Amino acid sequence: MKLGSILFVVSVCILPLLYFFLDKPLFLVYLLVWIDKIILGLFRLFRYVGIETTALATVVAAMFYGPLFSFILILALFTVLQSVRYLIVPISVPEYPLFVPNPDSVIYASGGIIAAFALPLGLGATLLLVVASKYIVYILADLLLRKPPHLPALIGGMLFNAIVMIPTGFLLIGLTIPS
Repeated sequence: MKLGSILFVVSVCILPLLYFFLDKPLFLVYLLVWIDKIILGLFRLFRYVGIETTALATVVAAMFYGPLFSFILILALFTVLQSVRYLIVPISVPEYPLFVPNPDSVIYASGGIIAAFALPLGLGATLLLVVASKYIVYILADLLLRKPPHLPALIGGMLFNAIVMIPTGFLLIGLTIPS
């Protein structure tokens, strides 16, 4: 059995363990990052739609664990699950070593710090702020590297998250973490 297959099975088995034996918010954060990195990551088309389940996970982590732990948690989950995806289906050669934090994972993890301080604005505004800050960093990086920024992804991502991910966030938090 290939290492990628083993890691996929392990990554799936973690879900019920988190839900039944550990922490419901941790389960939700893991599930959202898992969906983004494993399921959606296999279909490159979704990258341009802007389905930001990791950004939503970042907001949930900040809500329940604060800025520092949410940064560390998202950094670790993003790095590990993205590496697992590359081992399952090597769609392309990774730009960075596997299982080592890279600029993308740091950008997403930084959203946890932003989210922790933006939470008084509400879940929806916080999610959009985290997504917008991520896009701004990517646009600045593209400009510094003299690449044209991918503005359709920015516009589509913001609209999609405002219309779909904000209500989804409220629903998932309400279903997973009863008050």
